[in-house]
Amino acid sequence: MELLLALLLAGVKAAPPFLEEPSNGSVVLGKEAELRCAVRGGVAVQWARGGLLLGALPGPAHPRYRLVGDPRKGEHHLRIMAARLEDDGVWQCQAGGGNGTAGSRPALLTVMVPPARPELELPEGAELPWREGAELEVRCRVGGARPAANLRLTLGGEPLPEVSSHVTEDGSDPRLSTTQITVRVSPRRGSHGQTLHCSATNEAGGDPTETHLTVSVLFPPEPPTIEGLESPNVRLGDTLRLLCMARGGNPAPSLHWEKDGVPLLSPWFSDSPRGGAAALSRSRVVLTVTRMDDGVTLSCRSRSAAGGGGTDSVTIRVYYLPAEVTILGSPTVAENGTLSLACSSAPSNPPVRLRWWLGGRELPHGDTAVTPAEGGGSVSMSNVTLIGHRRDHGRALLCEALSPGLGSRSASVLLGVTHPPQEVWLEGPPPNATFRVGARVRLLCHARGGHPAPRLVWTRDGRPVKDGTPQSGGAVVSRELQIVVTPNDNGAVYRCEVGGQRGGPSAHTRLSVLCVTSPSQCRTGPLLL
Repeated sequence: MELLLALLLAGVKAAPPFLEEPSNGSVVLGKEAELRCAVRGGVAVQWARGGLLLGALPGPAHPRYRLVGDPRKGEHHLRIMAARLEDDGVWQCQAGGGNGTAGSRPALLTVMVPPARPELELPEGAELPWREGAELEVRCRVGGARPAANLRLTLGGEPLPEVSSHVTEDGSDPRLSTTQITVRVSPRRGSHGQTLHCSATNEAGGDPTETHLTVSVLFPPEPPTIEGLESPNVRLGDTLRLLCMARGGNPAPSLHWEKDGVPLLSPWFSDSPRGGAAALSRSRVVLTVTRMDDGVTLSCRSRSAAGGGGTDSVTIRVYYLPAEVTILGSPTVAENGTLSLACSSAPSNPPVRLRWWLGGRELPHGDTAVTPAEGGGSVSMSNVTLIGHRRDHGRALLCEALSPGLGSRSASVLLGVTHPPQEVWLEGPPPNATFRVGARVRLLCHARGGHPAPRLVWTRDGRPVKDGTPQSGGAVVSRELQIVVTPNDNGAVYRCEVGGQRGGPSAHTRLSVLCVTSPSQCRTGPLLL
C-alpha cells in the first residue's frame, strides 16, 4: 500500500502542466500572429523567444506583445501585433509552480516578407530604342523578400525565354533574399509600343509587385503626304489649313514646311503606336492667302534618324477677293447717342462695293471710296452714322464687301448700347415684421437688364455697407446681404441701388427691432426670431 501511494504521488508530480502547446507557424510582415498556450490551473506562465524570457507582458520593452485568452481556463496565448523580422525565431511557453518550471515544445515562427517593387535592368548594348532583329538580354531583379521571390518577365503579354536565374542574400538583412533573372529578347517591328513587364510574387501572398517599360524599336517612316487642299485654285483671303502626314518611323520623323524654298514655322507631333501599329507623325500649317501667294509652291519634307523620308508639294493659284474687311472704331454708344464707324477692305480685284447691315436691315451710308493699292488691286472704304437705341443692343453690325462673280467678304461687331437696368427689387421679410436683437435677416436685391451689367451696392441710412455677396444669373444681377440685428437697426433703412448711377432705380426696406431694454422703442407687428 505505501509503495502504491508513492507511485501515485510521483505520477502527480510528473503530470505535464500543458493543456495546449504552441505550434510552428508563419506571419506576413506587419500582420498579426498568435501563439497558443494553455496550462493547468495554478501554474504561472512566461514566454521565451530564442531562449530569453520576455517577462511580464505587455511591457515597455515589448509593447507589441499581448497575452490573450481566459486565465481562469489556463489560457495564456501570445498575440504579436505588427510583426517584424525580429519576431522571427523559436518561441516557447514556460510554466512553473512549486514543483519547478516546465517548457512547452519549441515553436518556430517564420516572418514572411513580400517582395519589393522589382527593377528592370537594360545592360550595355540593350538600351532603348532597340533595333529590329537584334539579340538582346534583359534582367529583372527584386530584393527584400522572404522566402525568395519568383520573377516573371513578359513582352506584350508573352513570356520571354529565360537565360539564367539565381538567388542571393539581401544586403539589408541575411534573412531576406534577392532574386535576379535574365531573359533573351529579339525585338521586331511589331514589338514597338509593347510593354516589357516584370512581376514578383512569393509565399507571403498579396498582389504581385510589378514594374514595366514601353519598348521602342527603330524603323524608317513612309513618304509624307499633304492633305486639306481640295483644289489648287484658291481665293485671296482664304485660310489654308494643310496637314502633312507621315506614317511609321521610330524615332518619329520630323516634318518641315517650305514656301517656295523658304522654311515656315510649324510644329510637328507624333501619335504613340498601339497594338504594334506604326506611329503617325503630323504637322499642320495655317496660311492666309495673299496676293503674293499666286503661283507659290508649298512643300513638306520628312527627316528621320532611321532613314527614309521624302517630300510632297502643292502649287496654288490665287483669285482676288479682299483678304479681310475691317470695321474701324468702337461699337459702343450711349443710349440715344450718335455713333460713327468706318469700314475698310483689303486690296481686291475688281474693287468691292461696301454695304452696312444692322439686325438684318441695310443702313443708309455714304458712297464707297476706292483707292489703288500698292502691288495691285484696290482698297474700298465706307462710313456710317447711327443713333444708339436700346433695342439694338447686342445686335450684329455688319459691313459686307461684294465683288461680282467672286462672292462677298464681311466683318461684324456687336453693337453695345449703354443703358441703366429696367428695374430693381428686393426679396426679404414682410414690411411690418419685427425682429429680436441678434436675429439674422437675409435681404436679396435683384436688378434686371442694363448694360454694362449693373453693380449693386447696399447702404444703411445712406452709408455704404461693405458686406454682401454678388450673384448673377442670365439677365438678372443679384446681391445678398446678411444682417445680424442690433438695437441700432431699429428704424434703419437698408437701400439697394446701382453703383455709379445717381437717380437710378433703387429699392429699400426699413427694419423694426424688438428692444427689450427700452420698451418704448419697440415696434408692433408679427415677431420674427
